[in-house]
Amino acid sequence: MNANPMTEQVNRLIANRLAAGCELFLPGVGSLYVEQRGARRLDDDRVVPPCRAVGFTDREQGVSLVDEIVRAARCDHEKAQSIYDRWLDNVVGERTLTIAGVGQLKGTRFNSDPEFDLMLNPYGSDPVRLREKRSDCALWIALLALVSALAIGYFAFFAERIELPEAVQRVLGMRNGPAETVAEEMPAPEILSVGDAAAMPGTPAAADSIATTAMPEAPGTSGTAEQPAEQLTERPAENAAETAPAAVQGSVGAPAALVSGRSYVVAGVFVQPENAEAEITKIRAVDGTLVCRVYRFRGKLMVSPFESDDPAACQRFMRAHRSQWPDIWTYTAR
Repeated sequence: MNANPMTEQVNRLIANRLAAGCELFLPGVGSLYVEQRGARRLDDDRVVPPCRAVGFTDREQGVSLVDEIVRAARCDHEKAQSIYDRWLDNVVGERTLTIAGVGQLKGTRFNSDPEFDLMLNPYGSDPVRLREKRSDCALWIALLALVSALAIGYFAFFAERIELPEAVQRVLGMRNGPAETVAEEMPAPEILSVGDAAAMPGTPAAADSIATTAMPEAPGTSGTAEQPAEQLTERPAENAAETAPAAVQGSVGAPAALVSGRSYVVAGVFVQPENAEAEITKIRAVDGTLVCRVYRFRGKLMVSPFESDDPAACQRFMRAHRSQWPDIWTYTAR
């Protein structure tokens, strides 16, 4: 093949158009284009990074090289076709087509020149070595972290079904039910009555405190000291009718257990009993016909204004009251 200025000019034109990302159709040959190739792994230690490369197809696609010669040489189509034919005679060899400065086409595979490949990939396309493998110590640490996360998730999800020893509960900051929360955080004479203490299993400390307060004092004590004892003595008789239904329906003092498979509309989940009571008061102030019940939910208090065995009924309730309580959601007990 004899190099001449005309051939060099056409080769340079092809290189410029391909570098710009254009597709070129070579009449009678096929089409050249630049494609983006993803990273590929050579072996366990080396990876070829993503790169741009010249591809070839025997289909017609892109702009004809003859038309590019018309624009570059500012000549008519007949003259451009003559230039293309002479260029083709100079670059075609035995089963190869060599474009100096661009690459060589053998069959259907195009191999780019190193200089042109560097033009397409300024940061290089040579294989890179992977980082050293992590040590066994790092692997064991990652495995231990995964097991710990699974254990924490298990306890968080099944806390309401697990009876843990009292010492473990104190370490984890957990309580089996809201009855202990009331006994620990609120003074017994102000919040609990004797009837309430009887309805709340697992609170011997609170019951003992109330019983001691309700005992008659020795003669000579002031009337002010006797007043709380009289109130605590009378409250069980007055509130006996209220205490029994609360234990069945669910209240802040005696939350009920969730029924497996039943769906609940949840107005809120609270740690402190007074917050749950405040939420019930807000709901009743808006709609006094609603009956709010309190349930044990993962060691906390769940306030529900509506429940049903049909999840669709809970969804209808949510849509009907979304404007009043935008934060309500549904939960189906497992």
